[in-house]
Amino acid sequence: MISIIVCSVNPGLLQALKKNITETIGIISYEILGIDNSVENLGISKIYNYGLERAKYPFILCVHEDICFRTTMWGQILLNYFEENSQLGLIGIAGSKVKTKTPNGWWENEPDNWVMNLIQHYKNGKVEKIQRGFADDLEEVVVIDGVFLALRKDSEIKFDERIRGFHNYDQSISIRYRLAGYKIMVTREILIEHFSSGAKDPSWLISNRHFFTLYKQHLPQSVRNNRVSKEEVTYSYLRLINNLKREHKLNAMFYWLNYWRWNPMEKKTYRLDISDRFVP
Repeated sequence: MISIIVCSVNPGLLQALKKNITETIGIISYEILGIDNSVENLGISKIYNYGLERAKYPFILCVHEDICFRTTMWGQILLNYFEENSQLGLIGIAGSKVKTKTPNGWWENEPDNWVMNLIQHYKNGKVEKIQRGFADDLEEVVVIDGVFLALRKDSEIKFDERIRGFHNYDQSISIRYRLAGYKIMVTREILIEHFSSGAKDPSWLISNRHFFTLYKQHLPQSVRNNRVSKEEVTYSYLRLINNLKREHKLNAMFYWLNYWRWNPMEKKTYRLDISDRFVP
């Protein structure tokens, strides 16, 4: 009873994913809604909402087409999670226990808050199997990565089409489910392989600012009753600045000035010495 929605721009990748799903999902009822977006190039929120309207099952999985499932019977695992916990709204394979009130991605929060289980390919050819942040098979987070986004269908919750393009649809839908009273979890029982990594291009910067403008009144978010430490805010701000200063120096300076106004006495403000221990 799972409807699988894929925003597709590459027919070859979609066919390979369909075959992989058929071979691994297990003996459950499912449908695959592969939506061709190669011509119109609509925002992914619009594509996913289009899929939600046509999905016939109560549980939805939105996935990128450049992935491969490495776990068999994963469909039943998802169904069991949702059926055993009515408060469970979203399930992912990567996310963060904290989202600070800063205009950054989930991976720019303090690494101790990351929960991840995937095989990740990078542009430099590196392939890494990552499993971190688990004390149990499910760990609660506040935002999840959009590469794998399983949700309990709720007619009151849609993807935010005000956020155009292909970024921040995952952070915004996460906050919407949190505001509706649902829990968000990351699982270590389902393993996928992801064959590409994201890029901080100009569209990402624009989307991040737009997301922050729309949702800043609902930030910060954390699994600790939305409490976030000053150290966590410091890290997320400086990590964002460090990641931007390589190719987007003016944006890095803009955020540094904002951070300096917030925390002028912090020595790290002047050293920008947050290390890049990991960049998803």
